[in-house]
Amino acid sequence: MFEQLATTVASLHPPSPSDTLVVSCEPTLAMRWLIPRLAAFSQAHPGISLHLHSAGGPLDFESAGVDVAIRRNDFFWGHSLIAEPLADEWIGPVGLPSAFDSLPISYLHTRTRPHAWQDWQRAMRAAPSPERAQRFETSTNPATPPFEHFYLSLQAAGAGLGAAIGSVYMVCDELNAGRLVAPASFIRDGSGYVALSREPFADNPAKATLLNWLRTALAESASPWIANAQ
Repeated sequence: MFEQLATTVASLHPPSPSDTLVVSCEPTLAMRWLIPRLAAFSQAHPGISLHLHSAGGPLDFESAGVDVAIRRNDFFWGHSLIAEPLADEWIGPVGLPSAFDSLPISYLHTRTRPHAWQDWQRAMRAAPSPERAQRFETSTNPATPPFEHFYLSLQAAGAGLGAAIGSVYMVCDELNAGRLVAPASFIRDGSGYVALSREPFADNPAKATLLNWLRTALAESASPWIANAQ
């Protein structure tokens, strides 16, 4: 009788995910790229549940209860963590079409990436086709005070306040929808994104699945916009 009862209860309630991963992700990447794709991950991997935390920079995995951290590799994370590369960073000017119709361009800056415009210009000058950057070689003094976060500068660009340097991953959805344009395309800035863990990803099937999915999804997001980039 109890076996029949257990079987009946199990049939009425779908099984809980077999694995739960607490994932810490940089705020702008989380808001503009990862969260819109969580449903696709859940559909592809229903046995893995992701609990998302928004944070950037160094992290104490134990006290934060985090399994995997997604970070830009612009800081030292110590020798005790396993770091797996996810994708190179590709950046470029983005904004509404009207932001690029006339000069001077209103440049938007952010405190969290204060040298983004200079990094982009330096990379473009070293590229085989530097003429793409010529119209942006005017002064990059901000038209407005710097925004506190990278996310806010991209929001401001979408609101028509000027042009911002955007990561291809963080603007790809708006480019696909035609809400933003990237007239100079994108270029590598020398940085990239990594997945951090206290244990090797291969030792945990759920982590290995997440790692492979992140790599594939990031590549698919960028590919239409970097196919002809340097």
